[in-house]
Amino acid sequence: MPASALFALVAAAPVPAQTQGPDAKVEVLEKVDPYTKGEKEALEKAGYVSLGPFEWCEGMRTDDVQETLGAGTVLWIETAHFKLGSTLVSYSFNNDRLEQKALEGEFARLKTKLARWQPPHNKLDPWMRAHLYAQRLEDVYAEFTAEFGFAPVVGGKKGPAAAAEKSADPSGLEPPQKFRVLLLDKTSSLGRYFKSAADREAKPFDRFPLAGGSMFLGVSEEGLRQQGYDLDAAMHCVIASEATRNFVDGFCNSWFTCPVWLEYGLAHVAARRVDERFTPTAVAKGRVAEVDDWKWEPRVKGLVQNNAAPSWTDMLGWGKWEDMKAQSHLVAWSRVAWLLKRKPSELKVFLVGMVRPPGDRPEEDHSRIGKEQQAAAAKAAFGKTFEELDAQWKKSVVR
Repeated sequence: MPASALFALVAAAPVPAQTQGPDAKVEVLEKVDPYTKGEKEALEKAGYVSLGPFEWCEGMRTDDVQETLGAGTVLWIETAHFKLGSTLVSYSFNNDRLEQKALEGEFARLKTKLARWQPPHNKLDPWMRAHLYAQRLEDVYAEFTAEFGFAPVVGGKKGPAAAAEKSADPSGLEPPQKFRVLLLDKTSSLGRYFKSAADREAKPFDRFPLAGGSMFLGVSEEGLRQQGYDLDAAMHCVIASEATRNFVDGFCNSWFTCPVWLEYGLAHVAARRVDERFTPTAVAKGRVAEVDDWKWEPRVKGLVQNNAAPSWTDMLGWGKWEDMKAQSHLVAWSRVAWLLKRKPSELKVFLVGMVRPPGDRPEEDHSRIGKEQQAAAAKAAFGKTFEELDAQWKKSVVR
């Protein structure tokens, strides 16, 4: 996976940006990172390749992206497995106990990485948010690779060692390019990029492949707030779930062949590891208002006890998000979370078998082939049929 070993940091006049909220004051967005100053040793300590500019995708560099966004300053960070651009402005703490506790743990880790660490007071400045999300993205990548028995691979490794590693494991995790992520404060900016890159309309968040084969994720903080997700913790959940979907959709260069139930189940697991209160991928039009809507375990137990849960074999035929009702997301999450308790070596065999493309078979045969491949993957990995797995899962839920 190609990566530049160079770094560059161009000093420029600060550009005003709006802080969160309709009545927020204008904020100065610094181009120079105060925590590393762009120095080579500081970047290496942080685990970064570059703070930009760098190639974004085939035929486009970060300067071109910035021009498309029309957003003034964009903060860039290239890590081992991601290229991240951010226009997120300062985030004021919301006195949310769970969010604050999680941030304290993240700060403790960032302190060891950033050469010029300064503890945040009352808010996260734009560069601190960029560093946090760089760390969070690498965290979800590390969790995914460990779960499925893949040794961590440093993006951009070159030379004989990389070639040997690739030939030894033909089922490598990553698509040809690093994962690209844009985290923007305004939906209008994200919409301009969606239109330019994929002729898509603006959404609070979306994913698609870019020119040259890289998987892309874009998220608008403004769009999430309009859906009722005000906390940074909720945005963190979105990034965790959608990045995980990009992992499986780009896995083994299979390009979007992962079964829907497995993809969304993995996404929900990733989001709920961050904060169980927010699982945006399971909701069509924003956050559900009920106080206890996030307590999924008792709801799944109720579905099982009342024989209302869709069977595992029924799930094999789901082809798109619209095939899943609200309870379907709960059941998919529960079954995937249960499967993930198995050995990484088994899960690796399972995932490789689940995302195998149908090849040049006729399209009308894809559904049947997909079900057969899923059944074969379960048998190869776990030595059981989905009916047998379903019976074990139900006993586990009730117990």
